[in-house]
Amino acid sequence: MLRIGVDSKERGFAAVGGMPEPWDVPPLPERGDNCEDVTYAGVGRVISSWEAVEVQLAHLYTVFIGRPHEHHAIRAYGSPRIFADRLVLVRRAADQYFVSAPDQAVEGDVTELLERVRRYSDRRNEVAHGIVRQMSWVRALRDRLVSDAVGKFQYCLVPPHYTFRKFDGQNQPTYAYTSAELLTLNERLFWLAQEVSDLRQRVAPEDE
Repeated sequence: MLRIGVDSKERGFAAVGGMPEPWDVPPLPERGDNCEDVTYAGVGRVISSWEAVEVQLAHLYTVFIGRPHEHHAIRAYGSPRIFADRLVLVRRAADQYFVSAPDQAVEGDVTELLERVRRYSDRRNEVAHGIVRQMSWVRALRDRLVSDAVGKFQYCLVPPHYTFRKFDGQNQPTYAYTSAELLTLNERLFWLAQEVSDLRQRVAPEDE
């Protein structure tokens, strides 16, 4: 089976309920970054690493449609405007590929990996559509600060207030990322891109 990224317990992410998974929302932090530039840098790393995942998905797609690494085939992956539709494109291409070239083991790994990519896309969306704020501006986070962080400038990434679905009934955000959580997510996306690349080589090693 393919490598399943970095262990979630080792890197500090935890599930909102049940057993933790690497793609789960991390617990809300109890201290933020002392410098907002560090938070912004973490945001940039995550967004760039996600694009690396999509680059590898584009190449995987070209293999499934029998046009490995062709420029126009890579562009075809990017034709749907949102990731959910691009993922559907890859899944359909994979289904057609394995009809003509059956391999249950590899097909199962493709299905499992694409599902994990989908789950990680939720974290990417939070980062891409979040906003860097002082933690003291968000009361639910201010109340969580450990004693040595109280009264200091502390920064993190939170959902903007107009995204009401990202706040609970007590106005607590469903996610908040400091540079620590962002760097963890960045590392996992790095390995996720590598997994997609490794899987492409398993599907069509002769194309390497």
